[in-house]
Amino acid sequence: MSDPTDSTQVPAGTPAIPGSIRAKILAGADFASKSVTLGPPWDVTVEIRSMDAADRAAFLGRLAERTSDPEHLFDIEGAAGTLLTDLYPQLIVKCTYNPDNGELVFSDADLPELEHRNGMLVAQLGDAICALNGLAANPETGADGIDELGKASTSSTPTGGASTVG
Repeated sequence: MSDPTDSTQVPAGTPAIPGSIRAKILAGADFASKSVTLGPPWDVTVEIRSMDAADRAAFLGRLAERTSDPEHLFDIEGAAGTLLTDLYPQLIVKCTYNPDNGELVFSDADLPELEHRNGMLVAQLGDAICALNGLAANPETGADGIDELGKASTSSTPTGGASTVG
């Protein structure tokens, strides 16, 4: 419960002071994006974007429910990696955008269909989304995504780029 006499708390809806840390965080365009080209048979280029905090929390919650080893939630090469495969369609729905109009490509209604698409292409797109969101294992260091998350969040900036998968 908040203390009404605590002057350090900012009531919801209070305008941010220009130039303040709060203003910079709340006004910033802080989503990373990347173009991904998926080869045959899809032959499409999509834009993938990082998840917002609510979608990320929901995803991590679903992932945690499915694993008995929370220390290796993001170990793509380990046993927990198979759990990510089950969740790729959910990531694809939340993070895949049409590069021409900026709209989401899929909705939750598409989940059953995505679960029955080409598994290799779904996994490749899911891997790219995981990497963009700091959820993938680092093949160079062997560290899983949870270890790399703090490093990525302090050093990354919203960027765009192109990648070809498939």
